Amino acid sequence: MHTSVRSSGKLLAPSELIAETILELLDEPDASDRYWRAWIFSQLPARFAEEVAYAYKETYIFDGRQKANLSLLDARSGSS
Repeated sequence: MHTSVRSSGKLLAPSELIAETILELLDEPDASDRYWRAWIFSQLPARFAEEVAYAYKETYIFDGRQKANLSLLDARSGSS
């Protein structure tokens, strides 16, 4: 079964699509965070991606980009 979704020419895993829908307004102008996050979210189960994305967004808004990115790395490590 093929579960990826095409967005602007690139296939997205369901977990990436869920996360980027939640996080699309947080990106810096160069989109480097989006590419970096995609690598991590593509490795998470879709059911976990939504929870992690909301936690990332909250951390980003209240504690900053660096802490949000570190928390995302921690979430990835915990899912292995």
